[in-house]
Amino acid sequence: MKRLLFLCLALATPQIAAAAVPSPANSSVPCLVVCPRGDLPFEVVVRDIASVPIAGSLVQIQLCLGAPTPPIAFCQLSPPCTLSGFTDATGHVTFIIQAGGVDPSGTVQIRADGVVLANRVIASPDQNGDLVVNATDVGFGMAAVGTPLAIMDLDCDGGLVDAADVGVINNHLGHDCGQTAAPPPSWGRVKILYR
Repeated sequence: MKRLLFLCLALATPQIAAAAVPSPANSSVPCLVVCPRGDLPFEVVVRDIASVPIAGSLVQIQLCLGAPTPPIAFCQLSPPCTLSGFTDATGHVTFIIQAGGVDPSGTVQIRADGVVLANRVIASPDQNGDLVVNATDVGFGMAAVGTPLAIMDLDCDGGLVDAADVGVINNHLGHDCGQTAAPPPSWGRVKILYR
């Protein structure tokens, strides 16, 4: 009888839920490469100290660290200083950033629920910030071969600029703000097709 009473009391007592705290060591923050077309998704995975994914975590990319404007040129007219998104049930959040141009001295900070996960230098196949990937950008890439220029680490290998980085620029030739990566079809579009 005492066991039953203890069990009933234990079940009736409100439990305090422990909020998961993001762990920089266990979370995944890749290098950050942007294109005017927005076809280079930036995916962050937020995990806690036990490597358990955190759902509903507010992830922010702080762009204006110590500067009044972001270190990149955005396709939209009023560039944001912060990009935000919430993680899904698997701890993932994906940012689609239509931008180009880079400031070698500018870094951005990626935070989850206020916890700094990483600082990143932004790289882009649009090196000169005119929001078009063209032969000029290929020229910048070729000139940087053999250097440790972080804004040209387009293949995210963390090494010296090489032919693979220049290849990324060539793969994005012609990309500009007028193009956007194709969004997945919506149910509304499917309904229209089948009416």
